[in-house]
Amino acid sequence: MPGSTTTRALDAVAALAEAAAQQRGVSLVGSDLRLFENRITVGTRDRTDETPVSPFALGRAYELLLTPKNRRKTGAHLTPEDVARNLVAMMPSPALGDTVLDPAVGGAAFLIAAADQLVSAGASPAAVLGQLFGVDIDPGAVAVAEAALTLWGLDNGVGAQRLPNIGQADGLLEALPRASRVVGNPPFLNQLRSSSAHTARRRSALREKWGELVGTYTDDAWLFLAAGLDALERDGVLAMVQPVSVLAARHGDPVRRHVSEQATLRGLWLARDQVFDAAVQVCGVVLGTGKNRAEEVQRCIGADFSSAPTLAAQPDASGWGSVAAATMNVPQVNLTRQPGNTIGDVASATAGFRDQFYGFVPFVSECASEEVPATHAKLVTVGMIDVLGLGWGTRSFKFAKRPFERPVVDLVALADQNPKLADWVAARRRPKLLVATQTRVVEVWIDMRGEAIPATPVVSVEPFTDDLDQLWMLAAALSAPALSAHFLAVNFGTAMSLNAMKIAARDVLAAPLPTDQVAWREAAALLQSKPVDHAGFAMLMGRAYRTADDELVSWWLDRATNHTKS
Repeated sequence: MPGSTTTRALDAVAALAEAAAQQRGVSLVGSDLRLFENRITVGTRDRTDETPVSPFALGRAYELLLTPKNRRKTGAHLTPEDVARNLVAMMPSPALGDTVLDPAVGGAAFLIAAADQLVSAGASPAAVLGQLFGVDIDPGAVAVAEAALTLWGLDNGVGAQRLPNIGQADGLLEALPRASRVVGNPPFLNQLRSSSAHTARRRSALREKWGELVGTYTDDAWLFLAAGLDALERDGVLAMVQPVSVLAARHGDPVRRHVSEQATLRGLWLARDQVFDAAVQVCGVVLGTGKNRAEEVQRCIGADFSSAPTLAAQPDASGWGSVAAATMNVPQVNLTRQPGNTIGDVASATAGFRDQFYGFVPFVSECASEEVPATHAKLVTVGMIDVLGLGWGTRSFKFAKRPFERPVVDLVALADQNPKLADWVAARRRPKLLVATQTRVVEVWIDMRGEAIPATPVVSVEPFTDDLDQLWMLAAALSAPALSAHFLAVNFGTAMSLNAMKIAARDVLAAPLPTDQVAWREAAALLQSKPVDHAGFAMLMGRAYRTADDELVSWWLDRATNHTKS
């Protein structure tokens, strides 16, 4: 039974739909449409002299009338008209008899755009309404979608009628109609957020249905790609909005591999701008099966879908992020990989966990001076680390929501009250590299004396030997422009900003080492000079990784400018 908020929202949308119908010379009150069931009248007024209400407006009104809590819980953010039309336009032209399915129909924005595309191809509007299929888990959305498509029909000379192909169903758990084309903007249900996390019962049902595609942090939106492909007829095409995390998130890898086995990536749109009211970065993917498979990948960027260079070859399942990163002018690098030649072969890396972060909180205080007593140790947060420098003691930072300039950990009290965490700290008290995350380029600080403690999620990179030259060599490798471009591409969309990279310890360990030892050693030596010649360093590391490219150097210097410390 719809709650009072939903009921009020549907009442208001019904009034809007009736006003729109009256503008078109008819009334929907008393019709078979679900939005008007049991409605003898609706609260409306004569709007004949006002701007015509677009069919797209009904879904938008329904979204705005729901509470923010309801929108977050359902993950539903209805699609702006321009987004629906432009993403549908990235699909190949339809055949007259093509059927179209939206498995999370919402306000029917995508079906309206697809209907216009079919009419433009020569199909009759009356036939088109029978070729459109839509389901949604929300019965209110189903009623709104049917009314919106009815307005589209009125605009195209088709009388109001019940649309049996639009119905209530769970697009992820129930069988979907087969269709030539699948479109949509599925709900985004990030499992890291309590407001949108699944119940144990639903998670179990999804795992039973989708098997290994469902992990602890799998977003429902990713699964709709799989569901949409399953619903496609043999030579089908799919266009769907997705959270940008689908491109590279580690937990999305099973879905990307599943999709890549069944279809090719025909097109990719990166919104870059915020196109929904929700603070979520989005993209759009166009997939083809059978005769609609493609080698090239069309790319568009921005809210206006500006054209970006076409990609000439298909990416593998791990390359979707790189395809999108290139539209943001991230240089494409091809790093030479050799067995036994990764950072993980010469060093360990750890970023700690929540236990480490919260475990430090009772033992952190402000140091009175730059000199840290032997009973304490510097605490280094992500924000303190610059490119080959450290801001500890130079400006204000926050740890556990408290401001510090010189945060330190009381080692004596820690050992007494939390021996397990004290042991973890003791293992970090050695020469190492501290690597920040959520940064524009890789930012590394060299802890030559092993005096600092990394606060999660700072990555601590610890060589297997005590050779300090090895420390400088690793610092040079991690700071190379090629690795910044590599990390940004392979993890694209997983950070809080599209311009930042999220680096985990596993990424550091998997990173290849340079192949030109001479240039690598020269660059490591250059790091030890003061001030550091960053341009010279970048060029040397280009040689070391065999990625010498003036554009790559310029890109790195531009992004690192505000974070380089002599």
